[in-house]
Amino acid sequence: MSLPPLESPVTHQPLISGDVRLAGDALVGSGVMLLAEVGARLIVESGVCLGMGTILRARGGRLVIRQGAILAAGVLVVGQGEVGSGASIGTSTTLLDPAIATAASIAPGSLVDQRPTPSAGSVVEPPAASSESVRETPTSGPSAAPLAPPMKVYGKEQFLRMRQAMFSRGAADGASPTSGG
Repeated sequence: MSLPPLESPVTHQPLISGDVRLAGDALVGSGVMLLAEVGARLIVESGVCLGMGTILRARGGRLVIRQGAILAAGVLVVGQGEVGSGASIGTSTTLLDPAIATAASIAPGSLVDQRPTPSAGSVVEPPAASSESVRETPTSGPSAAPLAPPMKVYGKEQFLRMRQAMFSRGAADGASPTSGG
């Protein structure tokens, strides 16, 4: 599968909202969004590199990007969890409730869903689309939580197309995303 080309964001300034702790020496590319929902905290440690158009959204707890981690252009991280020290996250990758090990490497275009699996008795109906499995290297260490078994990923290609359409220069055409038109 080839990835769509990334285009420059509409704005070059980062958007920071909520309880966000950003180290002074972190490298932040143009169009980066650092968001923490109410009751959540986003921590970006020293030496982290956030590529153009990266979106970090802390939800439901603490999201920590550890020292020296590199998140390439177009990375989307949502939820709570951790990207380990020195980890490399490839272009156009999506991480949901990450538990990424120290010095781990995630291929470009990956969708890594590490949310807890539904409890017994709950019903999850996946869409009829084709699926891929994504395996993640288990995290090790005293503070590491056990990882759920790999989950099937549905709608990855549709999501990538939607994200490209939302953040492409042609779609913005001079209008800001918050202007409503």
